[in-house]
Amino acid sequence: MKDVLDTEILSPAKVRTAIHRLENIPVEWVSVMEYPVEDYIRKNEFVLSTGIGCHEDIDVFRNFVLDVLHSGASALAIALGRYIKEIPMEIIHLAEKHGFPIIELPWNIRFSDIVQAVLSRLNHWHTHTMNHYEKIQKELLHLFLSDGTLSQAADIIEQQIGTPVVIVDVHGVVKGKSKNSDSLMMKLESHVRSLSYHEVLDRSNNYAIDIDSLDVTDSILQASIRTTNQKTNGFLLFEYSKAVRSDPVITKEQQYMLEYITTAVSLWFQKEMAIKETEWRLKDDFVWSLASGEYHSWDYILSRAKSLYICSLKS
Repeated sequence: MKDVLDTEILSPAKVRTAIHRLENIPVEWVSVMEYPVEDYIRKNEFVLSTGIGCHEDIDVFRNFVLDVLHSGASALAIALGRYIKEIPMEIIHLAEKHGFPIIELPWNIRFSDIVQAVLSRLNHWHTHTMNHYEKIQKELLHLFLSDGTLSQAADIIEQQIGTPVVIVDVHGVVKGKSKNSDSLMMKLESHVRSLSYHEVLDRSNNYAIDIDSLDVTDSILQASIRTTNQKTNGFLLFEYSKAVRSDPVITKEQQYMLEYITTAVSLWFQKEMAIKETEWRLKDDFVWSLASGEYHSWDYILSRAKSLYICSLKS
């Protein structure tokens, strides 16, 4: 929201409430809305209004503001002048109580100009962000092709998202972790110890969503790592700052970022699975050759058995 308000056309705007939250409020769209709201506002939408129909009735004005904030809008900007001369203190207190930004606009700024400017800024930011995510993905792909480890991948991810990262499989086995993940590891170990055996099984088998809160108290979020057939092979675990947000909200842009990252990380899991499947096939072929008598000598059998045993130890 703060970036949107930095747009030149909005320089005369005056923020009346929730100033401290502006940096952490996502904006995905901008629209013009008057009372009644009904279901016309999308989540994370910056709403512009003249307040027509609300200026003569404080109860209608209050309901309008409540409807906008309950819809999940990012903020409500009201043009002062013709219909609303000033925003009543009751409305200011109400919005502040909910941590919802109310913004005053001069009457002479056209909404169409604001919409154009904001959409242009959002489009520019979205393009820049997607390019950045593609760069992260390419860096992870290069690491994979260079036989890098998942811990090295976790280091790259931590550098980009600014928080410690741990990568686990569906059973909770740590496959990789970033260098600064000691605190996160302690939280994970504490969380696992707090779960009963059946709860652990439920968590391992019931992951139908991409983003889920693992433990809100411990400020841990997880993103599913899936293969091309949408099978979950593991999870990317990371921390979020409760000082910034009171709840683990994930914006669309952050979901896009996690999709780029988890798509690249899934290659390590696919490679591991391919190696295991090859080992299983070789073992099956070996057992079949023993059962059918299709072998040349005992030296050949011992050599095959030894190589398969060594491979199983490495895996």
